[in-house]
Amino acid sequence: MTKKQTYEFWNSLAISREHVLINVSNPTYIRDGTVSLKCKCECAFTTSAKSYYASKNGCPSCKKRKVSESTIERIKNCNSENSQIKTKTGFSKRRQRIKEAKKSFSIFNQKTNTTILI
Repeated sequence: MTKKQTYEFWNSLAISREHVLINVSNPTYIRDGTVSLKCKCECAFTTSAKSYYASKNGCPSCKKRKVSESTIERIKNCNSENSQIKTKTGFSKRRQRIKEAKKSFSIFNQKTNTTILI
């Protein structure tokens, strides 16, 4: 059986996440109800108490911002890796493969000026 979590516990949890506890739907057993909170980004949201307790951040607006920032970082990292490949070889990998394929499929005979396909 879990320890009864008081209003003070939920208020301190909200403060530690930079939220303000506005309302609880079930004051007797808060964990079984919902909690209404306000975030530092001025977003007000309601979530189940269990979900809020288990998550790191309950604010949907902050979560979207965090995801978009991490996506931007991944794109930057991916672009820098691709540019490094191009600068190392002078060509992109696809261009190199096409160039090698052309070399292997046709040999130009300079003496007779004919192309021999293999």
